[in-house]
Amino acid sequence: LQAVTSQVLADAVNYYANEEPLLVPIMALQPCLPLCEVDFKIFEPRYRLMLQDCFEEEGPMGESGEFGMCWKLDSGDFSEFGTLLRISASSLLPDG
Repeated sequence: LQAVTSQVLADAVNYYANEEPLLVPIMALQPCLPLCEVDFKIFEPRYRLMLQDCFEEEGPMGESGEFGMCWKLDSGDFSEFGTLLRISASSLLPDG
């Protein structure tokens, strides 16, 4: 996965400012910073289904494989801000 740069995300926010609200699938796993590559092993059926849906539809930046990432706070709530991620490569493993 590769995080989208903050400038690209800012451009998207400006572009969509007058449009309908964006619906972005969100995973709540760990903080991901822009320009970082992260490896995930996704085995939970709900997240596997979500990522499959991400490949079938365009995300907010106009490409497939885009989703948001936030993280769980110590209070039990979720972070108010997150990062838009794009899947750049994937492979299906025997165990998920």
